[in-house]
Amino acid sequence: MGRYLKIFVLACVAVMSAGFAAKAEEGTGEGERIYVKHCSGCHKLTDQTSKGPGFQGVMSRHTEAWIDKWLQNPKAVIESGDADAIKLKEKFRIIMPTLKVVADEKARREIINFLKENDKNRAQ
Repeated sequence: MGRYLKIFVLACVAVMSAGFAAKAEEGTGEGERIYVKHCSGCHKLTDQTSKGPGFQGVMSRHTEAWIDKWLQNPKAVIESGDADAIKLKEKFRIIMPTLKVVADEKARREIINFLKENDKNRAQ
């Protein structure tokens, strides 16, 4: 294969790959993007624990209101005396940081919807 043909083929592959990546990104919800970027280092989507609890079944363990408060400020939920929050702190020995990305109510809603979808998909 000639040098220019190789360069042309490589350029075509690069352009197609970028297009596929963009399409994959379009199909990904905001909640999933937040999970991948900010949560996946400590939480699995299964029931497997890591630095924090696994997310599978989280919607049956906690109410949406509880998760929303937790996402806003985990330390405040613990300090309020919430029994579930205290158990999490005792079990994992660390407090989840308050993340700026979830300061916005819409972002928290996206994560909660993602967690609902994760539970639904894992139940199938």
